[in-house]
Amino acid sequence: MVRYLETFYRHRLLVVAPLAICLVISLGIVAVQPRSFASTAKIWVDRPLLATSAPSNIYQTPADEETAVLQELVKSRSFSILAAKRGTLPADLQHEQLLSAHDPVNRALALLPGQHSTGGPLTQDQLDNLVFQTISRDTTVVASGPNIVTVTFQYGNAAVAAVTTHAIIDQYVDEELIGRRAEAKAAVDFYAGQVAAARVDLSAADNKVLSYLDAHPEQRLPTAIPDASVTQLKLDDDEARQRYQGLQAKLDDAELQAAIVQQSTPNGFRLIDPPLAPNAPISRLKLLLEGGGAGLGAGLMLSVLCLIALTLMDTSIRSAQDVEASIGYRLAGVVPKIA
Repeated sequence: MVRYLETFYRHRLLVVAPLAICLVISLGIVAVQPRSFASTAKIWVDRPLLATSAPSNIYQTPADEETAVLQELVKSRSFSILAAKRGTLPADLQHEQLLSAHDPVNRALALLPGQHSTGGPLTQDQLDNLVFQTISRDTTVVASGPNIVTVTFQYGNAAVAAVTTHAIIDQYVDEELIGRRAEAKAAVDFYAGQVAAARVDLSAADNKVLSYLDAHPEQRLPTAIPDASVTQLKLDDDEARQRYQGLQAKLDDAELQAAIVQQSTPNGFRLIDPPLAPNAPISRLKLLLEGGGAGLGAGLMLSVLCLIALTLMDTSIRSAQDVEASIGYRLAGVVPKIA
């Protein structure tokens, strides 16, 4: 340990240099990154009235359910592309690509072996991939309460960030409407078929009762004692009628739900805080702290390796123990330094 300390004091600048260089480089990388703007919107959500199905997890809040749905949607390519086409994000990304193509550094890098020139505009497929990467990476969806979902999109242009956030919400509304309309239509079709079949069964049960009474007119008398056959037929008829009435009530509910989801905004959904163009970019303090910490860690590792290497390569003799270790003989004496 003493030898390492001696090496450090002899080569202080050389040992500390990697630490300082890594710190400066990491902070410089963070400083030259383009500024980002965050646009945030808040949505109030609730379970729809007259829902055709019960919630899958009664312990989840409506905000948790819708947050999970929207998080999956923004990670899908088709949703991201459709949402972006509602705003100006594709045009802005294409514009940024054309500007970067004229940058001298990028033009020089394109001349290197194995590098492809990006001087022209992006193809539609390339632009779609870039849009998908941007939205899926820079969109954050969190549940801020039992009924509040917060959507945030970060981008280098404040106006584009606000427009894209609104586009994501609009596309989400359309996806919700499409899903609920399909579910409501399926419910109406199902119960309509069940009601039609129940109506046929009820008509058949009524006919059986009437036919039996026509064959046994004495059973129509008020004082007649019903026999077992007519009693069973009436029970079957009542059961068929109850089933028909129950299915008819469910069909009415499904038709009402189908009428509700035809509106332009889903039931149980309301935009309470629309996205606005932010006035100031996102603070870089967190990024600077993270970058500085990473630089310090890397620099400290390099400094330790440098100190170890300098110590191992140092063959100078600075003490009596070094003499004995070097020549293998016991030291007889030491001549003091005379000023």
